[in-house]
Amino acid sequence: MSRDAFVIFTSNIFAILGLRALYFVLAGTVLTLRFLRHALAIILVLIGVKMILARWVEVPTSASLIGVATILGGAIGLSLLLPGKRGDP
Repeated sequence: MSRDAFVIFTSNIFAILGLRALYFVLAGTVLTLRFLRHALAIILVLIGVKMILARWVEVPTSASLIGVATILGGAIGLSLLLPGKRGDP
């Protein structure tokens, strides 16, 4: 963890720029992948709980990444295996 203000500020700026670009990719993909919206909600809850518990529980970064990848992979797999009706959001 860094306490250098420049490093913290620039990393946050680049993260926001990356998320902005990723938003447009997800906005187009959410129309085709039926369960992606639910997976993203679960991932946000997972990250929120991790941030709340960070003071008491140390969760390894690899475990978080594996969890996120598993949730996204499961949502994509389910969306491809169980396509919705045409016109479903």
